[in-house]
Amino acid sequence: MAELFEKTVIVFEAVAVAVLIFGTLFCLGRTIRQLFQGSKPHQAYRKFRHGFGRTLLLALDLLVAADIVLSVTPVSYT
Repeated sequence: MAELFEKTVIVFEAVAVAVLIFGTLFCLGRTIRQLFQGSKPHQAYRKFRHGFGRTLLLALDLLVAADIVLSVTPVSYT
């Protein structure tokens, strides 16, 4: 049973890293597109910060969930 919890934690952490990578690339690509379309730089930057903040919060939620699963996992001393 402990092995299942450990694998679950690994999956949560991997998904959190994927969210960080893809979310950051998505926000960066959207910001670059907005700048090329003639948007004002401060508006594009504000949208980037908003999207990146959402990405960070989602990744942090996943990491906290992984930590909770890890903390309730029974420890085997054998």
